Parts: sequence; C-alpha cells; structure tokens
Amino acid sequence: MVFDSELDFAKDLALKAGAILIENYNNPTGIITKPDGTLVSDVDKKVAQFIVTALVKRFPKYAVLDEENPLRQTKKQTEGMWIIDPLDGTKHYLAKGRDFGVLIGLVKAGKPVLGVAYRPIIDELAYAAQGQGAFMQTSGKTTKLEVSLSEHLSLLVSDSRQDSELTALLNSLQPSEIRKMHSAFKVVEVAKGTATAYICSRINTMHVWDICAPSIILEEAGGKVTDLYGKPIDYSLKETAKCRNGIIASNQLFHNSIIKAIVPIIG
Repeated sequence: MVFDSELDFAKDLALKAGAILIENYNNPTGIITKPDGTLVSDVDKKVAQFIVTALVKRFPKYAVLDEENPLRQTKKQTEGMWIIDPLDGTKHYLAKGRDFGVLIGLVKAGKPVLGVAYRPIIDELAYAAQGQGAFMQTSGKTTKLEVSLSEHLSLLVSDSRQDSELTALLNSLQPSEIRKMHSAFKVVEVAKGTATAYICSRINTMHVWDICAPSIILEEAGGKVTDLYGKPIDYSLKETAKCRNGIIASNQLFHNSIIKAIVPIIG
C-alpha cells in the first residue's frame, strides 16, 4: 500500500504541532497530575485538539485516538485509526528538556503502517510508511534511517520508569552499555543506529500511543518491535491501551537472544 497523502499530511501536521509546543515552551500553564501519576498541561490539550480536528477533517473515514482522550475515539474503527501522542515526554518538556515531541501513527488491520515522530527543539523529523523505508529530515536535509549492525548490545531504558523487573532484565542481559533517556523517542534512536535496543518492563510500561509511530519507523529502518514474549504489540484496544507485556525494540540482531535470555524472569 502507498500512503503518500497520509504521510505528507502527518508530517506537515507534526511540524505545525511542534511549533505550538515551542510557542508555549517557556510559559506552560494548567499543569496537573493525572490519575496515573503523569503530568499534563494546557499545551498537551491544545496540540491534541489541533491534531485531532485536522485529521478528522482531512481523513473522515479514519478513527482517531489520542492520549489526552483515551476513552473517546472520533468514530468506530473501520478504514483504520490514527493513534497520536500530542506531547510525548510532557515531564521533560515542562523541565525544559529536549527529548519530547509529537507522535502520529496510522494503524490498519491491527498493524502500524505509517509513523511520524518530531522533536521540535532539535528540529528532527523521523517518518516512515510501510514498504517505503524510514527517513530523517533535519536542517533541511533528508537521510535514510538504518539500524546499527553492531554486535554490541547498547541498551536504552527509560530515565523515569525504573522498577524491579527492569533491574532483573538488565542483570540478565548484561549489555555492554546502558543509557537512560526520556520519552518514546528511544525507539527512534534505535532506528537511527545510536543504540541497538530498547527494553521496557511489564510494570511501568507504555501505551499504544507511545509506540505506534516509532515502531513503524524502526521496522522500516530494519529493526523489530515486539512484546517481551516476542509477540506483536496489540493495537486492538479491546482490553486496554497499555502494552501490558512490555516492549523490546531492537536492530533485529539481538531480538531473539534478548527474548531467550529473559525467559527465566518473565516466565
């Protein structure tokens, strides 16, 4: 399938949404803590409304699910569904960091087919569509993304999601390097080749809006994304939007060995 129209629109939308984030970067308002303990601000809601309104108008046959309204889909999923995170990395955004941005993904038949991930502070736009490769647009230049073929396990983990299971996983894997980073852009970093894998436990796990766009970018760059058991991520939303079985995102070289190594831990 070719998704040129959807991809071009999503890229432009992410850039415009990123501009809204920058406009409010130094003066965020309406900061509250959600029931799950994460932060949300007025800019999260503003960007969500901007993206959802634009997608519904341009692609009326697609449903839209966004993080700030997880119980409200714009319509019953038929043709496909946009899954968006209007501000991934809110905590880091509010702390004046750089690892935050906009995630826009499109799912068809339960599988991501298109993804856009934009970090406005560094003006880095990663994008991909099924069968068309993954690319990075920054400083006016576009380059093709390819995973690292390094045989050293350089592992990314969350800087804010530490737990006992993750500690056990890391002890089992014994990576040559462990780096902590904010936001779901860790998966994009694997696609860029700056790390060879990212792992997330079943305790402090992610949601579909965190992983949808980055996963297709990584896969089109030559990588792989599954849960800790090696199964595809569930985007059906029949039970929950959480990725309850954790996540492994890798350059493929390590994927099976990671799964094999953690079996004694996850059962």
